[in-house]
Amino acid sequence: MTIQIGVNGHSMFASGAYRQINDEDVFKTLAAHKLKRYRLTIPLAADTDPWAATRFTSIVGLAANYGVTLEPVLALPLMWGDKTDAGKYPAGDAAAIYSQGYNRTLAFVRQFASSVGDWELGNEINLTVRDANGSPLFGKGWTSAEFAAYPSMVDFANLLRGMSDAIEQVRRDTGRNLRRIVGTTSTMFGYIDFMKANGVKVDVLGYHYYEHAGMDPTKYWGGVRPNFNLFTKLSSYGVPVAINEMNGAEIYDSTFVNTSTSASMSACNSNLDAMLARFSQYSFIEWIDLYELIDEPDKTGPDGRFGLMFNLSTPKPLMSTVDKYTGGPQ
Repeated sequence: MTIQIGVNGHSMFASGAYRQINDEDVFKTLAAHKLKRYRLTIPLAADTDPWAATRFTSIVGLAANYGVTLEPVLALPLMWGDKTDAGKYPAGDAAAIYSQGYNRTLAFVRQFASSVGDWELGNEINLTVRDANGSPLFGKGWTSAEFAAYPSMVDFANLLRGMSDAIEQVRRDTGRNLRRIVGTTSTMFGYIDFMKANGVKVDVLGYHYYEHAGMDPTKYWGGVRPNFNLFTKLSSYGVPVAINEMNGAEIYDSTFVNTSTSASMSACNSNLDAMLARFSQYSFIEWIDLYELIDEPDKTGPDGRFGLMFNLSTPKPLMSTVDKYTGGPQ
């Protein structure tokens, strides 16, 4: 199996740098570099309906024209703290949260089931948990019980079960092979186990990988556990894996210089090359999405400089490395 390479972008939010570029130019760029997938977030809430469907309809058409597979991440009101969905389910209890997940997902996925096959149930929800010190569970989060201890995770389990059940219903109604992506990061595989134990179906396992050069994923940092083989762990779930965010962690360094000719850019580029070479070897990894298409200079710190390109007219050396794996322009 030849691994697919894709990229993340923010066309649906159309904010900041992405507001200033034309949608078709995005897909022309993807096609030119033979990037086969585009991961983007779709906010589904009272103040975005029916805007989200109208906007996504346009993006679906462009993706089809340019041979790009869309990978939507569904974002629902609970993900920004609204248990009632703007008062639609005033009780805000478990049944209300499940209904929010089911009804919003059902309507949207049904509308696009003939065009989009893979649907991701939220993004990095595992990172919303904070321990007693206010820190994420970095180095922890190995077990389902760790997540079950947090009421917020119980709420998210109800939401994702609603989302998962809705996609299952659309599968039955349409006969389409719709897949549910549930993802995690770092050592927090307990999040996946917790969601599965609560009735959330995982058809594709998502994982985000940002590391510095020299990290050996077969001897990955286990935090409270010994180092472990990341590939063995990912494959143990018995479903296809998507590394749906990847880039060099050098970008996080305070010394990183975001120019094409800097030593830090060269180090990051070499690291990305090694990552792609390594992860592409494993047949259970179905695709890799790089993060992200262009820089977002309106964001401060590292978040503004993750682009493979400075803008759609100016690629970084990172894009040339990606081209080596996609067959894009050399």
